[in-house]
Amino acid sequence: MHAGLFEVQDISVTDKKTAFTVIASTVASIMHVSRQEVLTSLIEREQAADTGLVAEVAIPHVILKQRFSPWLCIFKSDKSIEDWNCLDGTKVTTLICLVAPSHLNRRDKQFAQIRQVINKLAEDEVVIRISKTKTAKQLIDILTK
Repeated sequence: MHAGLFEVQDISVTDKKTAFTVIASTVASIMHVSRQEVLTSLIEREQAADTGLVAEVAIPHVILKQRFSPWLCIFKSDKSIEDWNCLDGTKVTTLICLVAPSHLNRRDKQFAQIRQVINKLAEDEVVIRISKTKTAKQLIDILTK
C-alpha cells in the first residue's frame, strides 16, 4: 500500500486519454489494483463533471474500494493536453489527482492534509504559481508551504 501523501511524476502527454492511461498505470502499480479499475474510476468521475480548473490545472479523482489513507498523485506535463480545457480557456498541463477510498475516514490524518492542499487551489496566487512550474517536484514545494 501507498504510505506517503504525494507521488510525483513528470510526463509528456498531449491528450486526455493518454494522461488517464499514465495516471491509471501509476496508481494501479502503487495500489496493487488493476489498471482498468483505476481507468474506469477516472472516466466515471470526469463524465460526472470536468475536473479542469483554471491556469492549466486539473484535479482528476480515483476512488477505490480498498481501505487506505488518501493521497495525491501529481503529474506535470511538458506539453499541453490539447483536448482538456480549463474554465479560463487554458489547456491542462498540471494534474493533481486525488486517490481516495470509497469509504473515507474523515478523521484520517492524511485526509486533513489533503483538504489543506485542495483548499490552496482556491487561492488565485497559488494556482498562478503552480501554472508556472516546470516539474512535479516544484508543485510539491508550493502545495506544502
